[in-house]
Amino acid sequence: MNRVKIGWSKRETSLNEGVALFGQMHLRVAEGILDPLYTTALVIDGGEGHVIFVTCDLEAHRADSISATIERV
Repeated sequence: MNRVKIGWSKRETSLNEGVALFGQMHLRVAEGILDPLYTTALVIDGGEGHVIFVTCDLEAHRADSISATIERV
């Protein structure tokens, strides 16, 4: 009988430098972090296969960042 192994990790992925904020008709740059952003991963390994779930706190999804993430997995 195979054992099921489960791994979970969470990492803060907030940028420390100022970033442009969406939703305005003019450029607004963040002056600090109010709520940190996180990336979380859950891996479940059943011995004969595994599944990986990844969540990211993002304000927008760009096609190139999604492709780069998929290539790393």
